[in-house]
Amino acid sequence: MLMPVSISGEPRTSERQAASSSKGVQSSSIDRLQGAAGEIDFSQTYTDGERGARRARSTQALHTAWQQPYSKRQGTERSRLESLGSAGKQVNETESKTLNFVSVYNLFISPSGHPELSFEDPTESMHQWTPEVTPAQIPAIRQKVTEDMRLWLRGLVYQARRSSWGVFRIHTQPPPPPIPEVVATWEAISLGKRPVPEYFNFAHDVLDVWSQLEKTGHRPPNPAFWWVNGSGTEVKWTFEELGKQSRKAANILEGACGLKPGDRLMLVLPRLPEWWLTIVACMRTGVVMIPGISQLTQKDLKYRLQAARVKSIITSDALAPHVDAISADCPSLQSRLLVSDTSRPGWINFRELLRVASPEHNCLRTRSGDSMAIYFTSGTTGTPKMVEHSQCSYGLGFVASGRRLMALTESDIFWNTTDTGWVKAAWTLFSAWANGACVFVHELPQVDAQTILNVRRKI
Repeated sequence: MLMPVSISGEPRTSERQAASSSKGVQSSSIDRLQGAAGEIDFSQTYTDGERGARRARSTQALHTAWQQPYSKRQGTERSRLESLGSAGKQVNETESKTLNFVSVYNLFISPSGHPELSFEDPTESMHQWTPEVTPAQIPAIRQKVTEDMRLWLRGLVYQARRSSWGVFRIHTQPPPPPIPEVVATWEAISLGKRPVPEYFNFAHDVLDVWSQLEKTGHRPPNPAFWWVNGSGTEVKWTFEELGKQSRKAANILEGACGLKPGDRLMLVLPRLPEWWLTIVACMRTGVVMIPGISQLTQKDLKYRLQAARVKSIITSDALAPHVDAISADCPSLQSRLLVSDTSRPGWINFRELLRVASPEHNCLRTRSGDSMAIYFTSGTTGTPKMVEHSQCSYGLGFVASGRRLMALTESDIFWNTTDTGWVKAAWTLFSAWANGACVFVHELPQVDAQTILNVRRKI
């Protein structure tokens, strides 16, 4: 009898070791699956209707069975067979009997509680539950069902072969770790199961909470932020250190730059740790951040600074000359922050101030609907438009996607290679940190596939 299997990503080291010591159970299951499916014949063609009908017939009862306890499955299956029997007059007689056979065919349960796929003929049970099927008809029905099941199993094998990461896993792997209570609350709000709170601030209500969980030992000793540049330089911050550094950055925004809640700061930096610090500092102070890509031209910068009435900008040496060239045409621009190891006339050196800034700062109590970020559209069909996002739309909106779609937990490391100016950089930031995961960043001045693969092997 064939054990149930699923297709998933590459197993972790511990899982690979466990698989290698399981005395071939997993390999045996794969061999049986491939044997049952047969060699994939790419010369066979099916119409969409045929393929859909075959797949539906062979999987409908299996999906239904998986969602019910075994005690309920027996009664449900009998009721379903009765309904199919009465409806059989409206469809082809053989097709109706085949459907009945498939229902019983998929009803065998493994010791772990999962249905097994069996090519043994359950003649006694089938004849008992479907009396309209005579023993003489069983061989023909069995042959038809076997063909349908093989088509479905071929799909599983083909999907695994096409994916370079695909491996087969037996369904007896351990369950995922429990969700921390605080994450469950945020996730419920993200899914609309709880009302959005009146006040919310991602830095205070999420990052600082994870910092407290670290201190009490309720989070693994993994970094919250991990940055490398490929030349040996490395930065690792826990949530506590991230909080400390971001509070120092918040004091710079309020002090040296004179920014107040609601003021707008344009943020144009490559993949440097200061980008993430400034993001969190903006949340703590209520300053609205406006990220931009490093490829912006003078024309692009001028349009954005004027349209958004930006009061301050933080950028690197590469774009500082462009800002200087247009600053006279941007009367709202009051201060300029430079992330560099050197100084520049008319600019405030961010790194110098960060070293001496106070780590004490009281986070602003922001409302959920207060503005947090503004992104400019790409401007494909016209001038770029501003899109505003609130404190909760990003801070809470990506909790469920991080947990359910990316399966992030507090033990995971998440690497997003997108440019900091694109909205996906923020999406993954909120998804990862809301679930306690580590955000990994490689400076990666230019996208290089070999570098990405080499780093991926090490982390």
